[in-house]
Amino acid sequence: MSPVLRPYQQRLLEQLAATDKRILVVCPTGGGKTVVAAALMASSSRRALMVAHRREIVNQTAAKLAAFGVHHGVIQAGEEDKLRPMAAVQVASIQTLHARAIRSTTMPMPFADLVDDVPQGDRGLSRRYRARADRHTLPW
Repeated sequence: MSPVLRPYQQRLLEQLAATDKRILVVCPTGGGKTVVAAALMASSSRRALMVAHRREIVNQTAAKLAAFGVHHGVIQAGEEDKLRPMAAVQVASIQTLHARAIRSTTMPMPFADLVDDVPQGDRGLSRRYRARADRHTLPW
């Protein structure tokens, strides 16, 4: 059984489904961005790459995808048992992704229609992210 979405998360999913534009979703820490992304991926056949900066966030993201029944792989040092190169959804540590797909040739860069950068909550949004957010945020 999939987790239950909050009303604003359900509205956001409906808005995302109704557009073909590229959308940047901005939500405060604990607002459920990863839950919304997992729900979106559970209802889509598109390929997705979720990138995080910390091991804990990679693991939390993978757990949320699993809760929604999303088959996914994890690209993270020391987690080779979680590699699923053919899975449509990949969760990657930015450090491991850079080391394996950019700095060396040990793996190809995963192809994705959707890319989700899971920011660290303690850093806040950069000016560039804020500018994009102001232009592309959906009203909820």
